[in-house]
Amino acid sequence: MREKIHNARKIKKEQGFTLMELLIVIIILGFLLGMIMPRLSEVVSGDAIDNVCDTNNKGMRQYTNMMLQRQGHLPNGLTNLVNHDGASYYPLSVSDGNPNNDPEALAGEFFERNAMGMHPLSADEADEIKGELGISYVHNLNFDQEDKNGTSNGLNRPLEEVDIDAGVGVAMVGVGDYLDAGNQAVTGAANTLTSDPTTWDGSTTTVFPQGNPYWLGRIVMGIGKNSELVTNGYIQAAALCPGGIQNADNVAFNNYCLVLPRLQATIDDGVVSSGVTEGEDVIFVDASDTANGEQVSMKWEAQPAWQFEFTCPEGHKWPDNDNDYWVINP
Repeated sequence: MREKIHNARKIKKEQGFTLMELLIVIIILGFLLGMIMPRLSEVVSGDAIDNVCDTNNKGMRQYTNMMLQRQGHLPNGLTNLVNHDGASYYPLSVSDGNPNNDPEALAGEFFERNAMGMHPLSADEADEIKGELGISYVHNLNFDQEDKNGTSNGLNRPLEEVDIDAGVGVAMVGVGDYLDAGNQAVTGAANTLTSDPTTWDGSTTTVFPQGNPYWLGRIVMGIGKNSELVTNGYIQAAALCPGGIQNADNVAFNNYCLVLPRLQATIDDGVVSSGVTEGEDVIFVDASDTANGEQVSMKWEAQPAWQFEFTCPEGHKWPDNDNDYWVINP
């Protein structure tokens, strides 16, 4: 008798789920998936990407500040955002938004927000970078760009190390030669800040650093694998922008960038703003509402080493306001 009861219990255990039980489980799983799918999709949403980007931006700032306090200088080995063919410097290509051809060097938004041109350092600027900021060498990006026909620009020295010296080309916000939307060279000129909200200089060059106008006249360099932040162990590897990873078919350069303090030599040399005196406050207003919009102020002066900034390779900063377009207050 006991054996029969044991066998009956064994058979019942081996019967598994009934159809009704399976249906209940499927319904419950459906409810759970309905609850978590929006969360999963948020992982790749714009808000989540922005949060990761802000975290990276914040971290880069913190570790750079740590290095500055401990070692007394900004990191060497930065990525110089220009090309050098062995004889001359020229600007990097800007994305044309076409994923069907080879990616260009810089994101279109990165250029639009910062309007970076290729600027040759003066002897005084080079001395100030070495003496005040402690940066003695950088690595030219030298992005080997191929056109639609597979023709290369011939650069075969990626991340070429070069000492900071007069004549070295650097990417400076709102200054110098740049490439237009068709990646055609445009020659810049000495730029003058004006109160005309439709332009910002007295030359035919009308490019304006729309996203970050108070970075005008400041040099931008990337944090890559050769940066002392990496080689000195402050960070394990150079962070990449999650938005840029998603846009890899269009853009090749995807490292966060250090915006150097504005140099006294840049002001003294009159590279930018013959229309503004040193120490003057320049007011920028949100271009979408010049009458009542938000305003930011930039003092036209040199800055100490600790006043560096950071930007992602799409041109966004942390923690400052991130409006898209600004104009000089009319």
